[in-house]
Amino acid sequence: VIDHRLVNDFSVRGSLYQWTMLDIITLVDVGGGLSQFQSGGKVEASGLELSADKTWDSGNRLRGSVSYQDVAYASGGDLLNSPNWLGKLNYSSPLPWAGLRLGFELQYDARRLTNEETYVDDYWLSNLNLTASNWARGLEVSLGIRNLFNEAYQHPAPFTSRNWQNVLEQEGRSVRIKLEYRF
Repeated sequence: VIDHRLVNDFSVRGSLYQWTMLDIITLVDVGGGLSQFQSGGKVEASGLELSADKTWDSGNRLRGSVSYQDVAYASGGDLLNSPNWLGKLNYSSPLPWAGLRLGFELQYDARRLTNEETYVDDYWLSNLNLTASNWARGLEVSLGIRNLFNEAYQHPAPFTSRNWQNVLEQEGRSVRIKLEYRF
């Protein structure tokens, strides 16, 4: 990991990684129409992550990150539901009214392998958040709109012997109001 503050209000980070996971539990056909979860698989991964963070004196903040990973079974097969590329860009700014802060986030997920060895498409999601954290001590109030542009996207379904679905449709635009009190 390399973490460097280039100037007081701008920092960058980069990391390279490699790991091996042993005895992964997988669903195995044991014959006679029966399946059983067994351990024994081995997964290897290597990747790179880069990020940057800039904060201005005005309180505006821009953050971004991108990561690439290559994850596969040691036997050579690709891992299900494991995107190669992920990205995120976030901008937030204080508003001049009532201690509010507005934030916009853009996320990217690359295509992912499904149980049937097809792929779900890559997708971009946008989120918008309005937060108030100084109305009362320990209280944070937020209003969030997830999937702002109502993007249609899917995730691979979990692999089980009883799951007849290959992909799961994800929800469209949603609105969330959150009250959080810390003491």
